[in-house]
Amino acid sequence: MRGATPAKRPVPATRDFDLDAAVTALAPPVPTKNHSSPSDILLVGIGGTGVVTAAGLIAQAARLDGNGVRTLNFTGFAQKGGEVLSHVRFCSDETALHQARIAQGEADFVLVADIVAGVSEKVLTVFSSERTRCIANLHESQTGPMLRNPDIRIGSNRLIDLLTSRSQRIDMIDAGQLAEALVGDREQANILLLGFSWQLGALPLTLLSIQQALDGLGRYASIARVAFQWGRLAAAIPAQIHDLLGQSTGSRAEDLASLISSRRDFLIAYQDASYAQRYVERVEKIRNAAQALGDTSLTEVVAKNLFKLMAYKDEYEVARLHVETDFLASISDRFDGKTKFRFHFSPPLIAPKDRRTGERGKIAFGPWIIPVLRLLARGKFLRGTVFDLLGRQAERRAERQMLAEYEQHVDWIARILTAERLPLCRSLTALPEQIRGFGHVKLRSLNKVSTRRRELLQQIESSLRNEVPDTRPEFSRGRDAPEKEKKLIGQRP
Repeated sequence: MRGATPAKRPVPATRDFDLDAAVTALAPPVPTKNHSSPSDILLVGIGGTGVVTAAGLIAQAARLDGNGVRTLNFTGFAQKGGEVLSHVRFCSDETALHQARIAQGEADFVLVADIVAGVSEKVLTVFSSERTRCIANLHESQTGPMLRNPDIRIGSNRLIDLLTSRSQRIDMIDAGQLAEALVGDREQANILLLGFSWQLGALPLTLLSIQQALDGLGRYASIARVAFQWGRLAAAIPAQIHDLLGQSTGSRAEDLASLISSRRDFLIAYQDASYAQRYVERVEKIRNAAQALGDTSLTEVVAKNLFKLMAYKDEYEVARLHVETDFLASISDRFDGKTKFRFHFSPPLIAPKDRRTGERGKIAFGPWIIPVLRLLARGKFLRGTVFDLLGRQAERRAERQMLAEYEQHVDWIARILTAERLPLCRSLTALPEQIRGFGHVKLRSLNKVSTRRRELLQQIESSLRNEVPDTRPEFSRGRDAPEKEKKLIGQRP
């Protein structure tokens, strides 16, 4: 995007909502602590998200209420997205504040703006399961190891369980999502968290003092007040807020039936109804086999990974996603000003090699390419046929070969599945999760998956050796694999 700036506006559903009236109707909270003894509050998050600003607002509001205040900020490498801790202690009797740092197990309230940062050892030491109130933002930030190893998973449920076990009470909210939808600015997430916390009684401060502290933000005061008000409503009337945004307050987990249905619908748009039906029938085949063992996890793994292989992102699909969805319109809605699109593609034959890597590089195209994309998107019926010239690339042939193998593996697993083989079969069918990237990056990824697949097939085969003849798909049998597969996926021993 050129000549544009990010737009900061809430979703349309909030335009007719009387925010001031809704907030005025709220009952004031009952603070969980008075000022006769020190209030110990810790805010934790990552750099650049306003944690220190939020801590400063709490400290300023406490001073306006007539309290003595002590603060201590640990920013470390915060400027690079590192961990930030802000200790805020206040009391009507300033002589009771002997230090600024919260002692071990002495936190009254911990505001976790990022759950990854919130479970570090230096944070958990101030918790007490008999004393500490915790409010956690469900946002998960990427860590350094995650950038280096994409297979790392945060495991947010485990982090939440850990915070819950250390807290006297915990409340959770996706503040970033709500701030973006309700306020139009994700950067107001921590101010929204303050409103949420205050309405739940976790901040023993007067509303007037908080409002005066927000006024001190200068040109940001107006939007901060709005974020604080929405935070209060999110705490007091969460069901109405979710209804306003068209969200469900139930479990966010996608059930198996809707998972399969959504992917079937996608494949219809991707190719056609018969292609989607091929997906459904193969998933049902494995589902019937797994249900006999009382298992649903294998079906879910197959449903996700078979879809991934069937919906490989070739030139036709890239074009379709650009011009036959709301992609361009949604991008335009997120920016203000006169926008100009620039598309960076790596078309075969004409794309030059990158001087640094020696691999195929990219070419920038102007808006004139959009009609070409529309024409290319309509050519999806050529996919996989003898007239598919684009499909003759090594990457496209490897993708089709991988899909054919996977489908035969699924059919084979449906015949030989037992409770003992279930873990191995689940690992085998989950391998496509490790396939990432495009072009030469994807081909290298396929080679790694191919090695691991051989290992798993050998283990499954050993469990079958004394039971049934070798029924494994022919081109999965190590040295006997066809020569064309060796050339596409990589040489095998």
